Amino acid sequence: KKWEASIRNNVGYALHRLGRYDEALQQFNAAVTLRERGSDTGATRVAYWMVAWTLRAMKRNDEALQIQLRLEREGDAAGDPDPYVFEELETLYREAGNPERAAFYANRRWAAAE
Repeated sequence: KKWEASIRNNVGYALHRLGRYDEALQQFNAAVTLRERGSDTGATRVAYWMVAWTLRAMKRNDEALQIQLRLEREGDAAGDPDPYVFEELETLYREAGNPERAAFYANRRWAAAE
């Protein structure tokens, strides 16, 4: 039981790499449910990031954007800005045809990585 969220994340990652996004999303959502029961907020944010990453792969960009924006707020509030969140936001805004917002998140990504 202790490892189930990690195992589901790993299975979801493997499925995502195979392009089996629906199955990957199921695994990532199960990992989110398990992570929410625990006390590791960082691991919970990662679990949600995996969901949003998969939603983007499925071209469900509006849903992915909402999750990534929430993760940005949570990371900022925790004093733990996540360059991977900024990278996804950059990609989402670029795909939406908003180069200004994409550039903003590219800059945030670089600043957070330093």
